Amino acid sequence: MDSILVVEDEPVMRELLRDNLRYEGYEVTEAADLAAARAAAGRNPGLVLLDVNLPDGDGIEELARWRARGLAMPVVVCTVKDREIDVVRALDAGADDYVTKPFRIRELLARVRAILRRRTPSAAAALRLGPCQVDLAACRVVRDGRDVPLTATEWRLLEFLCRHPRQVVSRQQIVEAIWGIDDLEDSRAVDVHLGRLRRKLGESEPPRFLLTVRGLGYKLDPGES
Repeated sequence: MDSILVVEDEPVMRELLRDNLRYEGYEVTEAADLAAARAAAGRNPGLVLLDVNLPDGDGIEELARWRARGLAMPVVVCTVKDREIDVVRALDAGADDYVTKPFRIRELLARVRAILRRRTPSAAAALRLGPCQVDLAACRVVRDGRDVPLTATEWRLLEFLCRHPRQVVSRQQIVEAIWGIDDLEDSRAVDVHLGRLRRKLGESEPPRFLLTVRGLGYKLDPGES
């Protein structure tokens, strides 16, 4: 059963979300402020529904702190803020989706299902890349018996490539999957993050696993693993 953390200070809205999610079969944890959300987020929920204007702080700033700590659970921001700058700010902080209030509950539930489907580990829930073992279910990379510390963006990039092994994926596909937008101002962002990821995974030169396919995109080739 997937667990969902609902971070919402308005009791009526929180109850609406809780009741509908439980009806769908989800296990729901509620938080009315960031202090409670912070504690619950550390227990690795399957997904977070996050309000922005909370009594003790800003939800987007808290989301950015979660990502900096390496917390990779999907987050859907639910807020009355509907300006483009608010949407961009949330996505840049690491949100997986952005829903404005008032929303249609059935549509929100469909978005939750879609995100959780994408996050469900495939048959290849673990891959070996040379000296590294990538555990998608545990959001963990182990190299020579030691955990490899990755940033949230590095993990999402590696996870995306692992879920499409031996497939060439375009830069556009990566940007949309990881940043949730159509394009990035820094055209080299994907290459920069990929380079850092290669170094942390101990890739040789030329790379053996995280490959650049000139003119087409990128590919993860786990070899015979």
